[in-house]
Amino acid sequence: MVSQTTLKPQTRVRLRDNPFGVQLRSMSGYIERLELSSGCYIVQLDEPAIYFHADGTTEDLPAVREAGDNLIVEHMEQ
Repeated sequence: MVSQTTLKPQTRVRLRDNPFGVQLRSMSGYIERLELSSGCYIVQLDEPAIYFHADGTTEDLPAVREAGDNLIVEHMEQ
């Protein structure tokens, strides 16, 4: 589990799981920012994810919102 106060922008992370309704092309990315209203991180993905709308259409997502406990730190700047 990652503490929200430990991750800074540009920290490299890997997602533990695929978010619901989204197909990841890449499990890795970097922290863009902490979203204060939800307490989740905005993770800029290395490759856009595919979001599946209810009507069957798809959309590329360059970033996803993830809780800290769904992130594994790959590299943190000192």
